[in-house]
Amino acid sequence: MSGEKVFANLPTADSGTELAPSSSSNKSSDGLARSIQENGLVLNQDGYIQWCPRNPKHPRNWTGKRKAYNTTVILLLEFITYVGRRAARDAKQLLLTHALGALLGPPEWVPSEQGCSCL
Repeated sequence: MSGEKVFANLPTADSGTELAPSSSSNKSSDGLARSIQENGLVLNQDGYIQWCPRNPKHPRNWTGKRKAYNTTVILLLEFITYVGRRAARDAKQLLLTHALGALLGPPEWVPSEQGCSCL
């Protein structure tokens, strides 16, 4: 099966979103062409699938409110992930420090309260 036969029915950027007449009886290419058309996509001259310029699902065509909402959700998820990872790492480090400190006792170089002239 050649690439030309598979892509014969796909909507192209030049033809808009209309399907070209089917010259092949290949069911999979017909289904692919229908799926591309239903999702507001087109086939460009290089053979790549891209958004139709007027498609409301295309992120460039979203309203400012929707763009702000999606950006906020992504930033909050990134922040929560970072804080969660950082808290887990700090908790492990703290637990390890306390466990080793209890086993080994205080280090010798720590000044005692008697030698402290902070007060």
